[in-house]
Amino acid sequence: MKIADAFQGINKVFLDTAPVIYYGLKLLDALQVATALVAGCDAFLTNDVALQRVTELRILVLAALEI
Repeated sequence: MKIADAFQGINKVFLDTAPVIYYGLKLLDALQVATALVAGCDAFLTNDVALQRVTELRILVLAALEI
C-alpha cells in the first residue's frame, strides 16, 4: 500500500464518520481513531477516557484494565 492510498483511506473515514464533529474529539485524537478504523483495528488502547464516546471501535482505557 502506498502512503497516498493510506491517507485517502483516512480522509474517507473523516468524511464518513466525522469523528472530530460527531464525538467532539481533538484533531489529533480524531486522526488516531480514524487511522485505527481504516486499519481495521479490533481495539484502541489509550489513557484518555473521553475516547470511550467512540462507538465504532472498542476503546480500552489502561486505568480500567485489570492485570
